[in-house]
Amino acid sequence: PYPVVIFIHGWFAPPAFYRKILDHVASYGFLVLGVGTEIGLTMNIPNAAHDAHALLYWAEEQGQDSSSFLHGMPADGPWTAWGHSYGGAAIFHMLEYEDRIDLIALMEGFHFDLPAIALFEGPMMSLGSSHDNIAPPHNNSRVFYDEAVSAERRVYPEIVGGGHNGSLDFPFGIDPMPHSEQHRLHRRYLGGFLRAERLGEENVYLHLFGS
Repeated sequence: PYPVVIFIHGWFAPPAFYRKILDHVASYGFLVLGVGTEIGLTMNIPNAAHDAHALLYWAEEQGQDSSSFLHGMPADGPWTAWGHSYGGAAIFHMLEYEDRIDLIALMEGFHFDLPAIALFEGPMMSLGSSHDNIAPPHNNSRVFYDEAVSAERRVYPEIVGGGHNGSLDFPFGIDPMPHSEQHRLHRRYLGGFLRAERLGEENVYLHLFGS
């Protein structure tokens, strides 16, 4: 069985737009679930949270069904939540009614004033990009980091020259840093953070941040 990671996409970006980074995380031995709702011109963030929540329990039920392709795959125990843009905010809506999520990764998260941020006690990474003009880091990704005062560990990488959509499979906007390099850094930080915190490979932090 594999540790379960739920991914919640950003505005107007279905999980198929993130296929490379989803595959990258799965390659380390995670069961990655990408919820594919709320992909129209408007995104209802609380609804995205509820849909992600439902998907987690559906996968758990399927894991116990011998006729399902997911039989035996979801590991018991806590869950990891990972979100991009609006998907980051949706995670904290989900925390209001789900306590099995104890590890969070945000990518260019769109910040809203949600009380669950300050109450979350597990490790959290909030990744920002310096040239993000949709969710500028000084009042979004950095604020998530600053407000997570109860977190066991907080990690804040900022990609200098990156934009809002560096985790997508393809360029979407013009940024100082080439998209391929932005994507590589998103894969590196996300994969390293999840390996360090969920798989116990804490030495990975030396490769990410130095001593």
